[in-house]
Amino acid sequence: MQAKFDEISPITGNLSVMVEPYKHEDTEKVTVNKICMESGFMHYSDWIEGSEELEAQEVKLPKVTVANRKVFNKEVWYPSYFPTHKAVLFNVATEGDEGFRWAVASIKPIPEDSTQEYGLGGTFDSFLDVENSDYFP
Repeated sequence: MQAKFDEISPITGNLSVMVEPYKHEDTEKVTVNKICMESGFMHYSDWIEGSEELEAQEVKLPKVTVANRKVFNKEVWYPSYFPTHKAVLFNVATEGDEGFRWAVASIKPIPEDSTQEYGLGGTFDSFLDVENSDYFP
C-alpha cells in the first residue's frame, strides 16, 4: 500500500504530511490532525501559539515534548507520542543536537499485592514500565 500525503511538511520541506479531519460527536466541532511521517512531529488544529487550548495542552505534556516543539505560522508541532493498550511511544531528552530521542515503554500489569504502591489516589491494574524502555536514536 502506498501512503497518500496531503501537505508539505513545515519541518522537512517534503510532501510527507498526512491530514485527517475529525468530527467530535459531543460538540460537532471539526478538528484537523496532522502528522509528518518523516520527522514524527504532529499538529492538531487547536494547537495555535497563544491559544487557551494550547496552554491547556502544554500543562499535560512532558517538559521535553514542550521544549522540542516547533512553531510555523503559529501552528505548534510536537514530537509524537502514541499510546496503545500494550505500550507507549514517546520522546525523552538527550544532550545532542536533536534534543530528544524516541523510546517505547510497555504497559505491564501491577501484581495484586503491589496495587497500593502504584496508586495515585485511585485504583490501577497496570503501569508504564519506563525503567525498561527501549530507546531509538
